[in-house]
Amino acid sequence: MRDDSAVAPVVAMILILAIVVTLLSAFQVTVVPAMKERSEMEHIAGVEMALLRFSSHIEAAAAMKQPLSFSETVQLGGGDTMLNSIRSGGTLHVMNENRSYPVAGVSIQYEDSGGGNANITSMVHLINVSYSTVGNFWRDQEYHWRWGIMFVHSGSRETPLQYPTMNEANESILDSGFPGSLLTIQTDERLIPERFENGTITGNLTQKVTIRIERVSFSKGSQNFVSGNANAKIALSTARSETIVGNATGLEFRVSTQERIPESFRESLNRSLGHSLSAFISKTGIPVLFENNENRIWRIDTSEMDLLPDIILREIDITVTAG
Repeated sequence: MRDDSAVAPVVAMILILAIVVTLLSAFQVTVVPAMKERSEMEHIAGVEMALLRFSSHIEAAAAMKQPLSFSETVQLGGGDTMLNSIRSGGTLHVMNENRSYPVAGVSIQYEDSGGGNANITSMVHLINVSYSTVGNFWRDQEYHWRWGIMFVHSGSRETPLQYPTMNEANESILDSGFPGSLLTIQTDERLIPERFENGTITGNLTQKVTIRIERVSFSKGSQNFVSGNANAKIALSTARSETIVGNATGLEFRVSTQERIPESFRESLNRSLGHSLSAFISKTGIPVLFENNENRIWRIDTSEMDLLPDIILREIDITVTAG
């Protein structure tokens, strides 16, 4: 009679190994993906917070109009766990808005040293900032900063990140000071000695007007794209220049009416300009002519003033980089 007692432990061990392999397989199929999905969700939440903070930096730089710099660290990839170190990836990209069609601008006409007519033009441009996931363990989606709002793009659907509806996002743009901070006007007056044509003082005082214009414009830097799964940095730096224009004979402010620019953004900028120009009219009594064709245009004929005004044009140029 054959003794099978030695076979039983082997069979038992095979069964135990089969059970262990089955459990490990089930763990890899169900538990590990759930852990990686949870880790990815935490990663995406961190990306969202970094992008929202940078959005605030953009608005602060436009409002402060001083030489400064801001940066935020963005973790491009995530989803790694102790049991599976494979990470997803991502891309960070800064792009210029269409440079052929500025958002707004100012044009200054003045008399040059030779008595001829000269012109200075300064335009407002904006940028787009985007973050895209690659091989995400939760769901692939994109984030876009445009016109002061962060949007989430998933499939064919795009929604504002901070607001439940687009209407509320538009209301926030209208209430925001960001569009209006891109082109500002301030009028100052002072009394100076009146002079005859030969330059001698008459003994009387006359009013001299100084118009201060601040123009903010954004552009992408030379380093504007990065991809991978490590940490990246998105940063901005501000440079400011000043031009003093004497004997200004005319001013023209314009805001684009292109459909690509949200109506709420245009309206907020128009309101701000309109308010500043109303203050100019009340101080100087000089009328402002208005047109609304391809652009919304305000024109001021400063040659009608007793003394041609001085204009101080401050240009704040903000460069945004990703790397």
